[in-house]
Amino acid sequence: MRCSPDATVRTLDATDDDIHLFTDPSTETDAAARLTAADLPHLFFTHPATRRGRVLHHRLDGHLARLTG
Repeated sequence: MRCSPDATVRTLDATDDDIHLFTDPSTETDAAARLTAADLPHLFFTHPATRRGRVLHHRLDGHLARLTG
């Protein structure tokens, strides 16, 4: 399912999750660096090749995991 950035923001606000949203296309490596540097629990980013949204988050074991859409 595809949705607009505005719809994504409304959905994320409705879930009350602390997901940092940015629209700059970013590789997973760049997103991981940004997530770690800012000490965020979740980070939404768009992949530059596919322009599809992804969420990177810290797992309970300390590793990072990626959700793709």
